[in-house]
Amino acid sequence: MDPKHAPGRLKQWLGMMRAAYPEAEALHRTLRTERDPVTVGKMLEDLLKTAIHR
Repeated sequence: MDPKHAPGRLKQWLGMMRAAYPEAEALHRTLRTERDPVTVGKMLEDLLKTAIHR
């Protein structure tokens, strides 16, 4: 897959997961408007670091 399409696929998957997982809804809202794959990756890394340090 071309990296430029990865954020869209991730958001699509999160959209499907929203019905069963509230966390997916929150993550989908956070990433919804971002299109740059590098920025999305950085956002996910930051969220993971925050989750680990809780």
